Amino acid sequence: MTQHATPSTRLHPVILSGGSGARLWPVSRSGHPKQLQSLVGDRSLFQATVLRCRDSRIFAPPIILCNAAHHAAVVRQLEETGVSPARLVIEPVGRNTAPAVTVAALCLADRAPDDLMLVLPSDHVIGRPQALLDGIAVGEAAARSGRLVTFGIEPDRIETGFGHILPGTGIEGSPGCSDVLRFLEKPDRATAEGLVASGAWLWNSGMFLFRAGAWLEAVDRFAPAVSRWCREAMRSPLPAGSAIEPDGDPFGRSPAISVDSAVLEKTDQAAVVPIDPGWRDAGSWSALWQAGCRDPDGNVTAGDVILHEVRNSLVHADSRLVAVAGAQGLAVVETADAVLVTSLEQAQSVRTIVGELVRTRRTEAATHRLTHHRWGTRLLLDQGPGYRVARLVVDPGAGLACRPDGRCSLTWHVLSGTGQFSPNPEGHQTTRLARGATVQAAAGISAGLRNPSPDPLVLIETELDE
Repeated sequence: MTQHATPSTRLHPVILSGGSGARLWPVSRSGHPKQLQSLVGDRSLFQATVLRCRDSRIFAPPIILCNAAHHAAVVRQLEETGVSPARLVIEPVGRNTAPAVTVAALCLADRAPDDLMLVLPSDHVIGRPQALLDGIAVGEAAARSGRLVTFGIEPDRIETGFGHILPGTGIEGSPGCSDVLRFLEKPDRATAEGLVASGAWLWNSGMFLFRAGAWLEAVDRFAPAVSRWCREAMRSPLPAGSAIEPDGDPFGRSPAISVDSAVLEKTDQAAVVPIDPGWRDAGSWSALWQAGCRDPDGNVTAGDVILHEVRNSLVHADSRLVAVAGAQGLAVVETADAVLVTSLEQAQSVRTIVGELVRTRRTEAATHRLTHHRWGTRLLLDQGPGYRVARLVVDPGAGLACRPDGRCSLTWHVLSGTGQFSPNPEGHQTTRLARGATVQAAAGISAGLRNPSPDPLVLIETELDE
């Protein structure tokens, strides 16, 4: 029987949920990125990561960092898991992983500087969680001694989208843990082929284990600008409900840099533990094809899909029937407002498409027609010159406030459920709304809408430019 190991003391999970997931467009968008999507299984990748750390015998409550634009969705998904974080930190701007990890370490610095932080990106698929725990137990002694431990994955294919690690000699007192001779960021294909052929290199998983104090000492030395501005930003963080938000001005001055580039590539204290936890970085459609459940023809499908003579492809249908015939090695991804067709081999280049969408200010880069809010959902049904029409579902007990700007007015028509409308967000002078009722929020006038009933409140919202 296989003997499993677990860490000897509780770990502080640091869950990073700040990315935009450009390579998984059109499903992943900056306003609702890949980690908040249910791309593998019924839970989102973020929820799967949170639930992976819920065993209180092993893990302390997590520290979670998210982008300000994703705050509402993260809170909503946390409520669905039933997990309460030790700290939810809202990043006012995205500055990559080194500032995020530094802020998390500062959250622990005063009360637990010698405790171990386990840094986990929230967009990974882990097929064998126990194997990850085994690897953490292997790296624990090295991390307690001051080492900055990363976890390496043995490559099973040529991959240009991952960083690579070259292990060195073993570390005394930490069997299974080695020095790092070299980090290599995302190689070109010819280089990646050579790395795999050598059998010596590992993929960099982006998961880390170290003492909070050890990380802060290292970032002070090797990335002083990151340390300076993060410390300044956390001197007087702003309250944001149950969360905190670092001061945006100093935080925005921190270099946008990864953990590897800021510290690990410069220090002689980096260490690596090889692990095999069924790890997949859900960073591209080709990675999701690799991680997915393939049929006898090698296809991974989701949604309403019909295939004929199709092999080794991924087809994702979100809002309608998608039919593909006579194809091989493709990713075909459909949403309500966009369709992507690419070869799986070139799936990494989807970020170039997103860059063009951003450059031309296309809304498809940032938002879906369906958007999630703390109060419920909003589905854009139609829009044209001077108008927008949407379907709103307000959750039981939830409410929203709005202030149409001076150029537009809002009209709500109740389709089902019961609501309360107020011409001001404070809830004074409320009007009961039942099916068929219509109310208007005039241009420039604040209004509030609440659902006091146990059933969803469903409305049609019409926004007209004045």
